[in-house]
Amino acid sequence: MMLTLLLHTGLRLQEFIQLQLKDVDLTARQLTVRQGKGAKDRTLPLSQAIATQVQNYIKQLRPAFLKVPSEALFLSKKGRPFHPTAFREKIYFYAKKAGLHDRRVYPHTFRSTFATLLVRQAGADLTVIKELMGHTNIQTTARYVRVVEAEKRKAVEEVITSSIILSVLDRGIYK
Repeated sequence: MMLTLLLHTGLRLQEFIQLQLKDVDLTARQLTVRQGKGAKDRTLPLSQAIATQVQNYIKQLRPAFLKVPSEALFLSKKGRPFHPTAFREKIYFYAKKAGLHDRRVYPHTFRSTFATLLVRQAGADLTVIKELMGHTNIQTTARYVRVVEAEKRKAVEEVITSSIILSVLDRGIYK
């Protein structure tokens, strides 16, 4: 569930670890990032499916981990907020378990994938992605979707190639 939330929100590792119970509004289906990078706050929408998963975690799983009073949303098995290194290790463990032995999967991989999927699957505008990711500069956001730009170039090249082929075929038809 935690990795799914990372993938569906594009949170930075530190933002994720610092989430508090008060930062989740399940009724409005949103998550508030407080004092993210650059000391900025932002609100992120949650899909119904993710909101339901977060609600189930809060009601069913979190109480089992809670050893001492804590407002942290996500707790380790020891009942404390995750340390960044421990959470990274958890990600590496699950990546290996998923069969990703040949490459490391980092917390930032989820953030980058989030941005790329917003463009590829949702057709999101770069300014929307900039706001969701908490960037100040649109150039920072553009770096996340660089792969998509390469795909756009490929698509344009295919259109040009198709046009050349059609042009040649048209000449043959009209002779």
